[in-house]
Amino acid sequence: MPILPKADIVLTNGRIFCGISEQVTEAMALWAGQVLATGSAADMEPLIGPSTQVIDLAGRLATPGLCDSHMHLLPYGVIMGHVDVRASSAPTLATLLERIRERAAVTPPGQWIQGRGYDQFELDVRRHPLREELDAAAPDHP
Repeated sequence: MPILPKADIVLTNGRIFCGISEQVTEAMALWAGQVLATGSAADMEPLIGPSTQVIDLAGRLATPGLCDSHMHLLPYGVIMGHVDVRASSAPTLATLLERIRERAAVTPPGQWIQGRGYDQFELDVRRHPLREELDAAAPDHP
């Protein structure tokens, strides 16, 4: 039988959710940020050392930490329809204006043309496009 290290933390006297395919358990031992063991409070006794923090859940539920990747999907989807004017796609002012000109050619007059990823500091000219330049690229579009 392998010798297990002493746990850093032991959760006991509760209901511990171990995952959908696992059972709910009464106790859990943690070591170095990892689950060392799950089972009954008696199963955890050999894993408790002098520096182990024992947390009595008093019947409460413990669940794994959940890391929710956060994004606003609808706005992200909307901007995917915008003209890509990131530095990788439009590194020069001329390229940026060409991207707008291409979109204007397939967009009904009067409809907006919007860009995404724009950063004037990444353009070759290190400035914003002038209104006159944008109007020349898309004269019939705001």
